[in-house]
Amino acid sequence: MPLNDRQIKNAKPAETGKKTKMFDGGGLYLEVTPAGGKVFRLKYRIDGKEKTLTKSTNKTNR
Repeated sequence: MPLNDRQIKNAKPAETGKKTKMFDGGGLYLEVTPAGGKVFRLKYRIDGKEKTLTKSTNKTNR
């Protein structure tokens, strides 16, 4: 199921101190760091090699 605005805003890091991944589908997921930072990552393949594209949700990077 696709992530919605509320889920993204309320996303919290895991209590274990590890990164949390919330999957949206098609290789796209939201990663929440232990410090509470949020980044979107997209996994894809080119010529059989896995790549990851990252986009920060930090307002200064928009």
